[in-house]
Amino acid sequence: MSSKHALLGFGAAAVLSVCRIIAAESAPAADTPGFIAGAFRNPPVPAKLALAGPLAVRVSQILGHKYAQPEITYWREADVTAWILQSKAKSGRITAGFVIKDGKVATCEVLAYTESRGREIRSPRFLKQLTGTSLRDGQLDREVDGITGATLSVNALRNLTRLALTLDGTARDKDTASGTL
Repeated sequence: MSSKHALLGFGAAAVLSVCRIIAAESAPAADTPGFIAGAFRNPPVPAKLALAGPLAVRVSQILGHKYAQPEITYWREADVTAWILQSKAKSGRITAGFVIKDGKVATCEVLAYTESRGREIRSPRFLKQLTGTSLRDGQLDREVDGITGATLSVNALRNLTRLALTLDGTARDKDTASGTL
């Protein structure tokens, strides 16, 4: 191959890389209000759960890294909680919305995804596996099939599901202890 062709190949690869970065950065923002409105007829006032002490340690264990914010906002009405959670994937971030009812996943939706591959985790067919999931000994009570080429994204979503269920239990315990149930 001539050096002219090699240079063209390198230039094309550089342009493709820049396009992927721009596409990832311009991914649609998470539709938090829309997700919450879909979870509740009249969305309740949001509450905050501080990530401190043993809870912060547990969250880091579940995700494999520290959570980006010091507290997490959630919405609760009777036996239903809703969570908007974020995690690192391979080179981007995943934002997912969860509705937990009676300690089980009622809804899971990927709200924002900035990875260049693995977008299949947004598909209803994949997400359907998570519906009805609960925790058993701190782990999901069922296997979740992976997606070829998206192992890190699938693992991140599994971990976010575990996190949502763990936080749901923590929020219920907190609300019961404070009498706001």
